[in-house]
Amino acid sequence: MKKWMILGAILHLSFTSGLWAQVFQNLDFESANVSNLPAGQFEFVSVADGLPGWSAYTGTNQLTQVGHNLITIGGADVGIWGPDYGFGFPPLQGAYTAILQPGPFIGQGPSASIAQTGVIPASAKSMRFLASLAYTNDLIVTIGGQVAPVIPLGSGSFGCDVSAVTGSVQEIEFTIAGTHGNDLNFLDAISFSTEPVPEPSGLSLLLIGIVGLGILRLTSRKAK
Repeated sequence: MKKWMILGAILHLSFTSGLWAQVFQNLDFESANVSNLPAGQFEFVSVADGLPGWSAYTGTNQLTQVGHNLITIGGADVGIWGPDYGFGFPPLQGAYTAILQPGPFIGQGPSASIAQTGVIPASAKSMRFLASLAYTNDLIVTIGGQVAPVIPLGSGSFGCDVSAVTGSVQEIEFTIAGTHGNDLNFLDAISFSTEPVPEPSGLSLLLIGIVGLGILRLTSRKAK
C-alpha cells in the first residue's frame, strides 16, 4: 500500500510540476535582459534575453536573435523596444514593449510573429493586450492554432475570447501579416481577465476567420 501511495504522490508532483512549467511568463515584456542603450542606438540580442519565454519568427524562419531598439528598413524583424528608445515611439507600458515589423514587400511578407505555450487560467474569460498597429487587420492572433477574433476595446486595448480553452495548455501566437509592407507594430501588457469581451458581429467574425485562415496558409511555419 505504501508503495502505491508513494507512486501516486510522485505522479501527482510530476503532473503539478508539468503544469507549473507551462505557466505563461513575461507577458508584459519587462523581463528583457538587455543593455540600457543611449537613445538612438541599437543592438542584437538573443531571443532568450530580449523576449524571455517567447519564440520569435519572420515568416517560417525561427529567430535566434532579435533587435533591441532596432527599426529595419527593407526587412522583417521582431524585437524589444525600450527603455531609451528614441525615434519618438515610447513603450506602450512600462519600460519595454515588443515590436513586430513584417515586410518588406507589400502583399508578399514575410510576416513577423511571437509565440508562447502555457496554461490558460481556469478563471479566464478573455485575453487582453495593448497594441499600436499600422493596420489593425494585419494582426492575427491564434490560440492553439485556431484564429481568435480580435476585438477592439478602445484606447489601444484589444481582447480575444478564451472561454473555450480555459484550464488547458495552449500556444498563443501574435502575427503581423506582411500585407502592407515594412510597418511598425507594437505589442504589450498581455493578460488574462475574468471579464468577457464583446461578441463580434456574425459578418465580422466570418471575415476575420477567412482573412486569418488565408494568412495562416501563406505564412504557416508548422510542417504538415
